[in-house]
Amino acid sequence: MASVEPPNPLPPDQNVGPILLGISGACLALVIITTSVRVWVRSALRSSGWDDYTIVIVTLLGIARYGVQVGQVSIGNGRHRWFIAPENYVQNNKLGWVAQILLFASICLLKISILLLLLRIKDSQRVKYAAWAIMAGLVVTNFGCIIILLAECRPISAYWTGVGECWNPRIRIYYIYATIAFSILTDMICSLLPVFVIWNTSLPFKTKVSVWALMSLGLVATGFGIARAASLGVVTSDLSWVYAITAIWSNLELYLGIVGANLALSRSIFAYFFREGGTTKGSSYGGMPRLLATEVTERAIWEETLREAEARRWQIFKSSKKSPFITPGLSTLIQQHGFLSGIFQIFSGDGSTCPPLSYYLHLRQISFSGYTTSRSKILTAVAATKLERVSWEIGGKSPAIILVDCDLYKAFVKAVESIIGVTRQACMACSRIHVQKGTYDKFLAVYGDAMKA
Repeated sequence: MASVEPPNPLPPDQNVGPILLGISGACLALVIITTSVRVWVRSALRSSGWDDYTIVIVTLLGIARYGVQVGQVSIGNGRHRWFIAPENYVQNNKLGWVAQILLFASICLLKISILLLLLRIKDSQRVKYAAWAIMAGLVVTNFGCIIILLAECRPISAYWTGVGECWNPRIRIYYIYATIAFSILTDMICSLLPVFVIWNTSLPFKTKVSVWALMSLGLVATGFGIARAASLGVVTSDLSWVYAITAIWSNLELYLGIVGANLALSRSIFAYFFREGGTTKGSSYGGMPRLLATEVTERAIWEETLREAEARRWQIFKSSKKSPFITPGLSTLIQQHGFLSGIFQIFSGDGSTCPPLSYYLHLRQISFSGYTTSRSKILTAVAATKLERVSWEIGGKSPAIILVDCDLYKAFVKAVESIIGVTRQACMACSRIHVQKGTYDKFLAVYGDAMKA
């Protein structure tokens, strides 16, 4: 590194390195705790998504950045360069170059994780276009900084040794200013977008307010991003001091941003640990699914849907193969009523569809109708997954037996009510009727007219 004439008089020998590590270490501990709990709960609920995967990567990058900064402080980072050995100053700038790359990658992926979470809450076309446009801008700005760091000096080592050719450092610094400005803008968008995303959903108002408040924690990170820009400056002669101060604001922006993204899921995390011994009644992106695999009419499915939607559990419906049009019809109704995307999973098929679901989904409850063979398969599956809440109606329907000396009117009324009134979803639903020969013609005539009506 080329020598620089020291100022006269020299600045005091101050050291902000311990402050950098202390503040960053405390924030990083919160990052590790909240990310670990988030991953644990999401894995237990079998609801992990790309927003979780990216936040894990961001956390790992944040840990790596802190490790690099520990190395920097050990050789004098946080002090003015004139109180550091020249070889340590060179090594410090090398590590600082690595820390900058980790920062830009982390900030980019953090915002992408938040946007992916918003897409899980509501994935309408307008939200998708807005989210993907912001993601593209984040990649261009942040990875543009990384490209500049890799390309501005030839050889690359000239960045920290000063031996070689480099661009004017103002190019990198001004581009970083532009990146920070875009980052501040995306912080505000990511914090305020949930207000518009959740406004027309069916979540209770209190739930909406809590989600808005938690997501708005990103505005705190926005303030630290502004402080980072203010502290950066264009001075490159005393990087061990200037960049150590900038690193404090950068770490606060990054680490508190991760914590805020994790706390946005605190409702589902709280529900997982403290409600009904682990039964989740949280939002759609944190609830336990419930499988309902019965042959039911559209009205019966919708009534069950509304009851469960009030508790905000996930629902998985398998309609009867004999009623294939229920699936698109129910899907249309769900969309019209503004339910969050992902609450309801609906498909059609025969009874062989349910045992695989029983094995591979982390279900809170299964309710089904079918033959005894279906019962055996499903019970084998739930025994393997240790699911305790299972209810079923099996073995076919009980027949009605009409004798010659019965009250014929009462017999046909009950026979009709049992098959129509309970929509065949009970063992007393008389889908089979045995009529004694002497009264067969009379019963058939009355029963036929009643069923036609």
